[in-house]
Amino acid sequence: MKEYHSVLLCFIVACCFISCKNGIEQNKEIPIQDSTVIIQAQTPIDTTVDKEVGLDTVSGTFNIEAPSTINWTASDPSSTHIGTVDISSGTIEIKNGKILNGNFIINMKSIHSTDLSVDDGKERLEKHLSSADFFNVQSHPEAKVTIKKSILIKANDKTRHHIIADLTIKNITKPIEFDAFIIASNNGKLLTATTPSFEINRTLYDIKFRSGLLNTVKDKIISDKIGIVVNLRAKK
Repeated sequence: MKEYHSVLLCFIVACCFISCKNGIEQNKEIPIQDSTVIIQAQTPIDTTVDKEVGLDTVSGTFNIEAPSTINWTASDPSSTHIGTVDISSGTIEIKNGKILNGNFIINMKSIHSTDLSVDDGKERLEKHLSSADFFNVQSHPEAKVTIKKSILIKANDKTRHHIIADLTIKNITKPIEFDAFIIASNNGKLLTATTPSFEINRTLYDIKFRSGLLNTVKDKIISDKIGIVVNLRAKK
């Protein structure tokens, strides 16, 4: 009988111990595992900021800001190179959606090749384009586009701006014409504009290195035409 009571007493003590232990473990804070996903309340996005508005409702002077760039394309008989140059500043004046005038400054020291790696001659090409053979950026660090007039052309539900302007490179100014598509957003305070590709003739700006005009050997000729695409961002 004594042995029975001893066994029973041990069993009761063990159950109490296990019960207390489980109670303590239930009250312990469970650490968050790495895989735990914590959902936090997010601030609602203001969808009106990027919402497009009718350009004909927009008027005012807009200041050009980064990122605004010109994408360029140049070629010779064996290769084609592409790159960018930065637009550093400028303004565009608009009245009821029509461009009245404007100008922008091109930072010629920002010429970059985007198709070549360092191992492929990227730095060598950029240095050559910056030299006196081409844009001579030490003496002419800036180029400029001055918008003189624009004509609205509406077709296929898109409004195209045909722009008549002057382009100044190396202190030589020549007329150019190109088209542009403009979108207004942020309640009419932000403009983004892009142009279809158009061309300029580099020889008009006294850039004649390996031009066909100089009786260059045919397989060494660099095209006189430079392809251009302008991408602008401007805020009021």
